[in-house]
Amino acid sequence: MLAGALFLSIRSQGQNETFKKLLVAFVMPVTLQVLSIILGEAKATEADGSTSYIGGYNHEAAFSMIIVSFIFVLGLVNRSAISFRTTLFTIAVVLLVLVNYRTAILTILPIAAIFYFTLVEQRLKPSQKAPVLTIVTMVLAIVFFVLSLSMQERFADVGLLVGNLDLIFKAPMYFSDAEQDIMSARVYIWSQYINAFTNADLLHQIFGFGPDSWKYKFDLYAHNTYVSYIYEYGYFGFISFIGLLAYILTVSFNLSNKPLGKILAFSIIGFMIMNMATMPLWNIEGLIFFALALGTVFANPSVQKNYLEHQISMEVK
Repeated sequence: MLAGALFLSIRSQGQNETFKKLLVAFVMPVTLQVLSIILGEAKATEADGSTSYIGGYNHEAAFSMIIVSFIFVLGLVNRSAISFRTTLFTIAVVLLVLVNYRTAILTILPIAAIFYFTLVEQRLKPSQKAPVLTIVTMVLAIVFFVLSLSMQERFADVGLLVGNLDLIFKAPMYFSDAEQDIMSARVYIWSQYINAFTNADLLHQIFGFGPDSWKYKFDLYAHNTYVSYIYEYGYFGFISFIGLLAYILTVSFNLSNKPLGKILAFSIIGFMIMNMATMPLWNIEGLIFFALALGTVFANPSVQKNYLEHQISMEVK
């Protein structure tokens, strides 16, 4: 319903007007987070002693999707439509870092990178693009490196997992106590689901065990959309979900508005990354972000559609 409403709004009054009005919805949660920072009201959530500023909300996973959506909407408004757009975008990225939810930070990295990259690109002459954009890319890489060093302890488990991907397919009974703690026990949880799926009969592997069937076998949800879907919906549901994401990504890259297409495509890539370590589609906040992305993608004409319309008009003439 939200994606449909957004689609109609963009088609009737334009993208800038739609998203300027949509920004109003973020005033309360953003204000609450700022107040929590000023008043020092933080939630201690991690064993490493780090804290999350989430404005009094119950959980940082849900609140992080609100700020991710805020960043997404800001990125879709043209710089001439609102004042201090770049400043607001930068502040929103800082607010997301202060939420201190790893998967959300990884989600926003491609969105932020393409936002600043496009911002510089739009202001350059064709002859200036190659050297200046090379420098911008280097600066973004340095910023990412500095951030990774400053948050090294928070993301140490991510590097450990990347270097030991075979852990995901390791039978849970063979996990050591140290391995069970990797990424807040996520890897251990994934291995339980994957092990149960691979040892299931052919019918369950094709169609899965059914929605919410995990409750009858596991104590915790999968903390990974892909792992959860392959267990609950089998190969059929998993491939369908991947196909949907691939289709949306392809449409985004083929939009006639190239800067918009880049932001949408990298936003969807970020969303796909987020689904690797949490389940945003479980939360209403995650569903809202997905609806915003879908509505925007389909409300804007693709290159192929424009080409076909041009061909039809030429034939009519």
